[in-house]
Amino acid sequence: MNKLKLENAVKNIPAIANKENWTFTLDKEEGSLFYAPKIIPNNSALYQITDEYAIYLDNKNSKPTGVVVEYYQGNFLQHHKIFNKFNTKLFKTKEKERKIVVVDSRSAKNEDIETFRALFENNLMKETATKMVIV
Repeated sequence: MNKLKLENAVKNIPAIANKENWTFTLDKEEGSLFYAPKIIPNNSALYQITDEYAIYLDNKNSKPTGVVVEYYQGNFLQHHKIFNKFNTKLFKTKEKERKIVVVDSRSAKNEDIETFRALFENNLMKETATKMVIV
């Protein structure tokens, strides 16, 4: 996969995420955050695009099928303090044993969800443009 294809795929994420109603899923056990449809298609491959972001792309047409921040809780939040405010509001659980929290980023007219989504997408775009790993 070449750098230009990856950059173009990232630029398409907001429109695709909106059209396909992607959700945020935090796996508290792994500390990973996923921004994707409820099920990532089997024909997707994972590409590391920055030190923190990786994207899933459809193997046939390089269409984005999801985004993952592998060390969201252990690393990403330390580097991006603005997300902490929303993290505690959106990814809370009442049950200690609950390890996965899903936040539907389109269902409610929740300002926090929309702000988090916009910050996440904007930060992804900015970091892809400035910190993309060599492919």
